[in-house]
Amino acid sequence: MTFADMLDERGIRQSQIARAAGLTRQRVNEWVRGVRDPRLMALGTARRVADALEMTIDEFESRL
Repeated sequence: MTFADMLDERGIRQSQIARAAGLTRQRVNEWVRGVRDPRLMALGTARRVADALEMTIDEFESRL
């Protein structure tokens, strides 16, 4: 599953996840477009993104 698929599945826009996780929309967009690999994000960032997606960190990481 791609990062974009996760956002679509949850019905969350890039700007919403960016705001909720304290990230720039540009960074989220890079993950969505595949410019950056979301599997390489820092653990703290992954936790904030997982929280924003209402997932556990384990669920989030297993779906990337």
